[in-house]
Amino acid sequence: MTKKFIPPTPQEVTEYAASIGFKIDGDYFCNSYQAKGWIYSGTTPLRDWRAAVRTWKIRNKYYPGPVQKPAVVKFAEQRRRQLIEQKQITEYAGRIQAIRAWRGNANCPFGNPIDVELRMRTKIKDNFGDAFLAQVLTKCKDIPQC
Repeated sequence: MTKKFIPPTPQEVTEYAASIGFKIDGDYFCNSYQAKGWIYSGTTPLRDWRAAVRTWKIRNKYYPGPVQKPAVVKFAEQRRRQLIEQKQITEYAGRIQAIRAWRGNANCPFGNPIDVELRMRTKIKDNFGDAFLAQVLTKCKDIPQC
């Protein structure tokens, strides 16, 4: 006479796994088998959930979990990002050069050009970082004075 299978609670699974030295999420285990109707290997009904936990422990020893695939950025996407960054660098360099052109001119519409440039440098550094600011300032040297 076969005993009727009674599905375990997530807490039972977690406690049993801990007793055999295996850390498992009882909810994950129960949800996994519940979704399949407590069937494994396609059509075989699960008869002993403790044996299934032991099997998970053995498999975890040899296959410690899903392999995390590194984020793959397609070449076209990477190139698009580089072009956008280069466009931003050129735009900010042009703005700084335009502000520098007003130095020594009392009619500067922005206020003191030195203060305006310092505020812009701070904004660029805060929003994009030191490396981006360095690229902008290098680009400024490449742009001829107005």
